[in-house]
Amino acid sequence: MATPVLRLSPLSWQQESLLLRPSPFGAGEIHTDFPVPDEVTDDELLRRAQRLADRESALRVVDHGPDGVVQQEPLQVRLHHHTCESPADVREFITRSRHQDFPHTPGEPRWRLTVIHHRDGGGRPARTAFALFDHFIADRVSVALVRRELSTGVPARPGNDETDGYRAWVERQRAEFDPHTHQGLAAARFWRRHLDGVSPHQATPVPVFTDAPRDDARGTAWYSVHVALPPGAVHQACRAAAATPSVLVLSSIAATTASACGVDDLTLRLITGGRTPGSATTIGWLNTCVPVRLRDRELGTLRGALAATRTAWQQILPYQHTPWEYLWRTCAPEGAPAHGWLAGHRQLLVNFFPDVVDGLTEADFADRTDDFEQQYLALYVVPLADGGFMLRLIGDAGEVDPKAARRYLDALRDGLLAHVGESQSTDTARVGALAGSRP
Repeated sequence: MATPVLRLSPLSWQQESLLLRPSPFGAGEIHTDFPVPDEVTDDELLRRAQRLADRESALRVVDHGPDGVVQQEPLQVRLHHHTCESPADVREFITRSRHQDFPHTPGEPRWRLTVIHHRDGGGRPARTAFALFDHFIADRVSVALVRRELSTGVPARPGNDETDGYRAWVERQRAEFDPHTHQGLAAARFWRRHLDGVSPHQATPVPVFTDAPRDDARGTAWYSVHVALPPGAVHQACRAAAATPSVLVLSSIAATTASACGVDDLTLRLITGGRTPGSATTIGWLNTCVPVRLRDRELGTLRGALAATRTAWQQILPYQHTPWEYLWRTCAPEGAPAHGWLAGHRQLLVNFFPDVVDGLTEADFADRTDDFEQQYLALYVVPLADGGFMLRLIGDAGEVDPKAARRYLDALRDGLLAHVGESQSTDTARVGALAGSRP
């Protein structure tokens, strides 16, 4: 391999935002794991990983600072190995590994690929690949793309990283969202129209907060619930509602929240993939979050919430890749007392996971409190392999009332089940009517 050369590249808006709000936890970590097919040798898996690193500049990042990110070219990928006795030991190792601090030693790659050697449920030799990424270089869509390429051997995209990779994407992002140019303020003009006088940090009236902060509680509280749905139910409901799964679920969340609080105007914050058609398969930290203002006289019903969400999403779609740091800087009201994430700590952030998750256990749904302090209220919507969802509410343990959080999650679950069932009934009736009209 050629002698490595270090190259400095610009920070994206997302990366700069992280450096502006330093956290002892960095950007966090994202991971994925998958069974390695018997026909794929360790050497072949390493070859696929090396091809990814050779093509994707984000995977060659070895350091960063205020002046930019440092990429090593070329970067030689290492394949790590670990041995476990059983599938249960594999899950324990993955859980333990992903909760450890990711190594931030300058000069080290910001991702790691490990092959876990173990026995399957029948006692036969098996291998599981476990890839861990620093969020600073990858988002969940990127991790899903890497997983697909490593497991199938099919490249996520052809092309040259210089022209359509992450480095080129950062350059385009900086030009499109330059707040010092007329062209760069086009997105800000749209968001001001969409928000219509409301702050991008507008609090969401979610019925989970305590009347007074609980001084006896510290850290971050996690509450989860399982939404049990049969395979195909969500697809059928989406077909009837003429909506994507994320729009259907967001509508249900809005309807339940509006009904509980008796309001017809809500502002939520939504995590998006941050991708346009030209960057759909780009690997890097592209995801962002944007405010969504929903207004309808019947917002507390599925029909009203669905109409408001459809309309809002159609308007937002061309601008859903707007960087959050840019958005609040250009759209926050004059004289706002706070900014950034802290200003919106009572705004509900909805994060719809882009990839199906399998292998969750009862322990994953158990309530818990972590030591680190969460600076915002988040609702994770996790699609499950069995056809349902996990809903997970995360917030400041000192501000969120446990009983109220559990009531709200249960209401969200019951509302989603009812809304999916309602849409399914509409679809079944429509199909039946069409069948009955045939000669």
